[in-house]
Amino acid sequence: MSQATTEKVHRGGFTATRVFGMELPKLFPDMEFTDDQTDGAAIVIEIPGAIGLRLSSLSKVILGAAKGGIKTAVVSWQSKQLVASLDMLTFWLTVEELAELRQLLIQENKERRKG
Repeated sequence: MSQATTEKVHRGGFTATRVFGMELPKLFPDMEFTDDQTDGAAIVIEIPGAIGLRLSSLSKVILGAAKGGIKTAVVSWQSKQLVASLDMLTFWLTVEELAELRQLLIQENKERRKG
């Protein structure tokens, strides 16, 4: 019998767990899930804190999961006690936007130091 869930700790500062969608209401009883979210596979991303979080690693995991047919992502940010359920496209776009804003902030700081 195959394992229902697979968990992988990433060097990017988060843990990604692949679960069946029907397990989501049991794992997160306080959240409401639609039938589309509980149908098929989902990925649970657990982020312990912002320190050490690599957005590029997170983006790669999201793309890989989406290519594998996963449509739903549940993000659990443990230090802030936040849990959100998103479709994969929305989640990926959010991560990419944050990565771009971070790069722009780094560039702005470099420009200020130069002159």
